[in-house]
Amino acid sequence: MGPTTSPFGMASVGAYASTNAGKRDVFIAKFDPKGQRLWSTFLGGTEWDTAFGCDFDNSDNIYVAIMSQSYNFPITYDIPGPYYNGGAWDAAFVKFSKDGSLIWSTYFGGDGNDRALDICLDDEQNIIASINSDSPGLATPGAFNETARGFESLLIKMSDATIINTADLEKLPPLTVFPNPASDFVEIPNHNLEKRNIAIYNLNGEMVLRFINSNIQRINTSKLLEGEYIIHTSDSKGQQFGRFIKVK
Repeated sequence: MGPTTSPFGMASVGAYASTNAGKRDVFIAKFDPKGQRLWSTFLGGTEWDTAFGCDFDNSDNIYVAIMSQSYNFPITYDIPGPYYNGGAWDAAFVKFSKDGSLIWSTYFGGDGNDRALDICLDDEQNIIASINSDSPGLATPGAFNETARGFESLLIKMSDATIINTADLEKLPPLTVFPNPASDFVEIPNHNLEKRNIAIYNLNGEMVLRFINSNIQRINTSKLLEGEYIIHTSDSKGQQFGRFIKVK
């Protein structure tokens, strides 16, 4: 893991991103104990993006702390921040599955300069990250120090709400999913084009895709691994649950 200016030639076949998208990209690679590459990918926008820290959870998913200059860094439009907030740099955090699929990514920052320096997970799988920042308004009410006076260290804690008990979803009303089995996409009805939250989980209960406040009906599944998946939707009218099988 680290930064690279190489334009191509470093990503594995089927990688999340096979080429460098800008001036400098983050590069992530996974090797087996014998030093054989399992997968590798570029990650970034059109400007400078670099990574400083990473950690793993109990399922071998990978978390990376990034500082980004790119307004178009690949974000999954999830909380805490879907948009570049300003300043020369924003912090960004990403989660990849053990197989190299992007699970989620997000900005974190204010209108100043924010650089994510390191990341780790505690025993309860909460995310702990350190940031160097001069942005006002990032501390939570009642924090040890609520006001930035120039560049200061910012310590943040986030929950990773991407693991669920799939048995709980099976109690919900059924959702129509087609085609099933599916290869490159699945469709879920949304006749009134109502905004809703959509999440896709594998059978371990790990979230692999998420769409927030979206009215999409067709979901790109081309990068998912083969296997069975669960779709959960929620909107103002309630929740629904469906299944589909991903094939080549």
